[in-house]
Parts: sequence; structure tokens; C-alpha cells
Amino acid sequence: MKTSRWQWVYPTEGQTSSPVAYDIIETLFNQQDADVYASYENMNLILRGGGTVSLDSETDVLSWTEDFEILSLMTGGRITIEAGNLSGFLSGKIAYINVARPVAGIATATMQIADNIATDTSRLFICMRRGNAVYFRNHADRSAMSYVDYMGTRKITTPVAAASGSVDASVSVGVIDGSVWMLRVKALGNTVDSTIRFFSDSGLTNEIYKAANKDCYGTPHEDRVPWYLEPDSGGYIYYKIDNDGASDSAYEIEFSGMGRLDV
Repeated sequence: MKTSRWQWVYPTEGQTSSPVAYDIIETLFNQQDADVYASYENMNLILRGGGTVSLDSETDVLSWTEDFEILSLMTGGRITIEAGNLSGFLSGKIAYINVARPVAGIATATMQIADNIATDTSRLFICMRRGNAVYFRNHADRSAMSYVDYMGTRKITTPVAAASGSVDASVSVGVIDGSVWMLRVKALGNTVDSTIRFFSDSGLTNEIYKAANKDCYGTPHEDRVPWYLEPDSGGYIYYKIDNDGASDSAYEIEFSGMGRLDV
């Protein structure tokens, strides 16, 4: 006998006292163990990377410039989806991989297309297309999806701020509405008396990040902080550098994140 959804085998009434019954019950428990474990792990897998992800709606090709990584918070294992593209990604299709579930190890996987996710615990949902929008798996399960048109990294170098002066400017990160970004800041000089601040508004009132007076660091220092970009920010991040020392200063800023394109 088999269950209706997962096809787990269990003994018939006449097998319950036979040696065959033990084999069937043992198989059933091992299947349950593997499937329940997979269900919990799937809720604790993180999708990251991918570089610049784009969808060509005319050719139905999804492309990503860097490897995706799927990290398991339960085992420390890592699955890599190498940079490439996926053809035939029509509206309504789902992209998935078959999971090897490495324990603290590394495995590779290839993205495939389907109309739905079958009752197979090795299959892991990655993204889906509806019209010209792509919905990606972010961090937990299928309910934890965002409307994502863009995922990638941008790097800029700020203008030089004079030794006893300041400079402010804005950076278009190109996305709005539900955008999540990670900021990496590297001081290129004058870490002693230089302060850099980031704001979500042009009036420089809503401060979202500050790195000040890094006189305890002998080398250029990096800071990382995530923030949520509000819809009314217009897709821009504003920054200001202040100096009160004897040297000019500049910063290298790297933005990594995902969101909706500002079109």
C-alpha cells in the first residue's frame, strides 16, 4: 500500500505479522525521516549572489552574471548554481534545482524549468515568472518572495572631500519599492578625521548609516550594513563626507541588493 501524496509504502493488513512488514515499516520511517528533514531544511536555505540578473522578455531567457549560492543554515552545506542563462523561461514557468543536500560540503546544481513543483523533496524552488516580472526565493520558503526586477552590485568612488571641508552627492541605485541593499564602504584615505553619512532623502535628514573618525584603524576599513529602501526615495541614496583634519578623503562604496527597477 502507498500513501496518496508522498507515495510512502506501508504494510497491508495481512502483512502486519510477517518479515515483509518490518522491511516496509523500516522503509516508511526512513522516507519520513528524509522528507521531514528536507522540509525543515528548505525553510532555512538562503539564496544569495547571482550578480546582475536580467530577463529578456522577447527571447524568454533569464540570465545571471555570477554564481548563485544556496546556503544551509542547518548543515553549513553550500550548493552552487554557476553563472549562465535559462532558456524557454515563459510566463507561468517555475525554475528549480535538484538538491543534493551536502552536509557541510559543496555541491553544484543546474536550474531547470517546470510548470509546477512535483512532490519530490529533492526539488527546490528558485524563481517564477509572471508576465515580465520574476519572483525570486529570498531566504525562507515559497511565501518569502519579493517582486524583483533587478539583483546585482554597483561600485562607485566618491568625489574627494577637501581636508577641512565637505562634499555631498547622490547615488542612483536604480531601484525603488521594496528594495533591500547591503552597503560596503572602504575609506581610501584620511581615516582619522573623516566621517561619511548616508541618507534616504535629499534633505539629508533621515540618516541610515554613519562611519566616523576611524582613527583606530591603521588601514582602510570596511563596514557592512543592510537597509530597506523606501518607495518614496526615488531610487537614490544620498551621502555626505565631512573632514576636520589635515588630509583629503574619498571613499569606495559598493552596493549589493535587489529590488524593482525604477522605470
